[in-house]
This record gives sequence, structure tokens and C-alpha cells, in this order.
Amino acid sequence: MIHGFNNTFLYTAYKIDICFADEIGNTKKGTGTCFFVVDKKNELHLFTNRHVIDLTYKKSEVEKMELSEFKIFSISISGKYAGSQDLYPREHITLEIDFESSGFIYPENEDEDVVDLFPHFLKTTHHTIDTKLDYGIAYSLLADTTIFDNCLSIADFVAFVGFPNGYDKADNRPILRSGVVSSDPRFDYYYNDTIRGRCLAYEAFSFGGSSGSPVFALVQISPSTQKVLLIGINAGHIDNQQQHSGLSYLYKSNIILELIDKANR
Repeated sequence: MIHGFNNTFLYTAYKIDICFADEIGNTKKGTGTCFFVVDKKNELHLFTNRHVIDLTYKKSEVEKMELSEFKIFSISISGKYAGSQDLYPREHITLEIDFESSGFIYPENEDEDVVDLFPHFLKTTHHTIDTKLDYGIAYSLLADTTIFDNCLSIADFVAFVGFPNGYDKADNRPILRSGVVSSDPRFDYYYNDTIRGRCLAYEAFSFGGSSGSPVFALVQISPSTQKVLLIGINAGHIDNQQQHSGLSYLYKSNIILELIDKANR
């Protein structure tokens, strides 16, 4: 099938596990998907949804009070790493992050469920991690406002990779889901008070664990040129009477571009 994707796109996704703890040792755990972007300076930025690393994000005042004592205790990133030019076998890799959560970078609009964990230091006991970490997404592959205004269209093919409940647990590999653009990409999609900002709706099944997945689209750049671009970060799905509606939503990649620029100031 000619669609512009290949197997390596799977490995842009990494699994993120968060442990939260209060002062007396009670813990809560969260999980989702994250991905790396390599900026113009060849530095890594780690992206996921804000709700993955912030228990109180978009919660009611009562819920915020109940969760306010829990702080991030640890962040672990795991996935597959080539370590060479050979495609198989791929090695499992686990990264730990040294962090101060006050240094996380968020959009100015708090409705936009995105966080850049740059420039927190990544460490691992398995490999030396530097800016050559394989399958980081190149800055040049991020769609900007021009793409949304002029190139992307409803019914365009999209695919997102991540770690929902059905991911490949035998070897800790992500899986891909696909769909099509549902809302007009020239405008921002709005659903309710928690789903607003620079959103785009797409017809696809996003489930728990898919939060933070990179979303790619096959974009018609010119009459003769198509290109796979990162168009955003998956943030969840739309419920219809407490059932999955078949619609998911993402936050557009121009937010990611802005956060990278903000981090590099």
C-alpha cells in the first residue's frame, strides 16, 4: 500500500510512566505516550500531554483539593532503540528523567493540553543518550500554520502511534491506529469547556495510554508532492453518552513549534 509511512514511524513513540507521591508515602501512577523532537540546535525536546504529568489539570476544584498533595516522584521513558544501523533485533531502552517540575514548559493558553519537558536531563544505565537518539522527529517534519491553512484537508489520512491497552506487550512495541481529518484544519475545533484551544478533530479510536501520541498526516504539499508531517499530539477522545464516539482530538503542531522556540529563548 502506498501511503508514505514505513515501520520506523512506530518507534517515534515511547511509553511514559509517572509515579506521584504525597508526603506520607501514598502513591498514584499514570501512563501514556510521549515522543522526542529534535530542534534546529540538534537538541531533544520531550512532548506529552499536560494531563499525563499533572494530576490536577482540568479537574474540578474538589478533585484539585484531593490531589494537590501528590507531586511527581519519578518519570520513566521506555521503548525501542536501534543502537546500530541494523533494524533487527531492536534493544529495549529505559530512560529516567532528572527534573524540576517548575521547569516544564506549557502553552500560554492553559486549555492546550501539551507540555515540553525540555531541557531536563535524560539518563540511562543501558546507553549513552545524546541528540542522536534514534527516531526523534525532525523539526522540519512539524506542520506549521501554513500547512493547516493551505495544504491539510478534511478526509486526509492520519495515523498515530502509541501505547494504548492493545500495544505489543510481548516486546514493548507501540502500535499504530489510523483515521481521517474530521474538522476543518483551517480553524480550531471546539467541543466543550475542556476540549478547546488549537484543536483538530479526527475520526479515529484513541483509548487510555494513547494520550501524548504523535499524530502524522499524509499532506499534499504541491500537485505532485506528498509528505508525511507531524500535525499534532493526541489528547483524547470524544464521549457520546459515556461511549466512544469514534472521534478523537489533537492539539496542533504549531503549539509544539512555539514551545520549542520558547525553550530556546
